[in-house]
Amino acid sequence: MNTLIVLFYTLIRPFAPVRDRISFLSRQGSTSLDFDLLEEQIHLLSPHTQVKRACKQAKGVLALGVLTIRQLWLIASSKAVVVDGYVPALSLLEGRRTPPSVQIWHALGAIKKFGYQSLDTEAGHSTKVAQTMKMHRNYTKIVSAGPGGIPAYSQAFGYLDEASQVFEPIGIPRMDYLLDPDPDCPRMRNQAAAREQFPWLDEPDTTRILYAPTLRTGAGYHNWLPSYIKNLAEHLPAKGFQLIVSGHPLDFETEGMDPAILRSVRFVPGFSTIDLFDLVDYVVTDYSAIALEAGLAGKRVLFYVPDYQHYRTSPGLNIDPIERFGAIASQDAQTIMEAITQPTAEVEAGHRAYAQFIAEYFQGVGFGSAQRVAELVLDLAAGRAC
Repeated sequence: MNTLIVLFYTLIRPFAPVRDRISFLSRQGSTSLDFDLLEEQIHLLSPHTQVKRACKQAKGVLALGVLTIRQLWLIASSKAVVVDGYVPALSLLEGRRTPPSVQIWHALGAIKKFGYQSLDTEAGHSTKVAQTMKMHRNYTKIVSAGPGGIPAYSQAFGYLDEASQVFEPIGIPRMDYLLDPDPDCPRMRNQAAAREQFPWLDEPDTTRILYAPTLRTGAGYHNWLPSYIKNLAEHLPAKGFQLIVSGHPLDFETEGMDPAILRSVRFVPGFSTIDLFDLVDYVVTDYSAIALEAGLAGKRVLFYVPDYQHYRTSPGLNIDPIERFGAIASQDAQTIMEAITQPTAEVEAGHRAYAQFIAEYFQGVGFGSAQRVAELVLDLAAGRAC
C-alpha cells in the first residue's frame, strides 16, 4: 500500500491545481464537532477559502481505497490540511512535497497511552508496523488542548526532539462548545431539548450520576458494559439518586442483565455525553478523555476502573487515576458509589486534587480555541511563519 500511495500521489500532483482550499481528513467518521467548529471559524476569518472534507470510517478494502484516493487528491490540491487522527494518505508522504498539515487529536488529552507509547503491547501496534506505515509522520503542527497534554503527545506522536517547534497548546475547537457562556449556545439548546424529552432530568432533590466509560474491545470484554453498569447500580440508594448512561440500551448487549437493575438505570439516547454535563452532579468514567471534558466543565469526576491492572500494562496510562487522585478512583464499584453517597474527607481531597490537575492541564487556555486554531491553519496556508 505504501508504494501505491506514493506512486499515485506522484502521478496526480502535476495535474491537481492548488486552490485556496483547506482540507479536513479523517478516518474517525463523517461527523466531527472539532471540524464543524473549525470550519465555521475559517469561513468567518477567510470567507473566500474553501473547506473540503474527506472523512469516513471506511470498512473494507474498496471503501478504504476510495477514501484514500480522495484524500490524496485533496492533499495535492490544498494549501493546508487538517487531520484528527492517523491518516496514512498524509503520513506515508513524508519527504514528499505536501502542504502544511495540522494534527488536532480527537480528544482533550490522553489518559491512556496510544501511538508510539503503546507499541508492542496487546492494545497497540508493533514497532515494525509503526515504522512501515510511518505512523503520525509529516505533521507541521500538532495542536493540544493545553500544556498538560504535550508530554504524552510528544511521546505518542513521536515528536520528542521537535516538541517545542511542533506543538501548539492553544486548545481544540470542542473546548468552545463546553465553555461557551452564551445562554442560547448549541450546548444549552441541546440541554433544553434533553429536558423536554426526558422530564425526569428535572426531578427535584435528586443527585444525578452520569456513567460514561471508554470503549473496550478484545478478549475478555464480551458484554462488559452491562456488567459494569450492574456493578454500579447495585449500590445505588433506592431514593434520591439516578444513575444515567449516555446512549441507548440497544447500543450494547443486555443479555444476562437483571431486568430490575436495567429498570433502575436511566438512558439518554440521541444526546452526546458532552451535552449532559450541566444536567448531572457527578461523572463516573475511567480512562476516557471524557474525564478531561467533564473536569473542564467543572463536574465532580470519579474513576471506576475494574480492569485497572490490565490497563496499566496495555496500553498503559499517562494519567494513573488511582495513584494521582486517591479516594475518587477505585477498582470497586461499591467504593465509587459510597464516595458519592457518603463522601469522606479523603474523597473531598481527591476532588480538590483533580480540580487542581485540570487547572494545570489547561492552564492559559480558555474560550476562543476554534478561532486560534483557524488562525494557525490560515497562517500556514498563506505561508506565514508560525
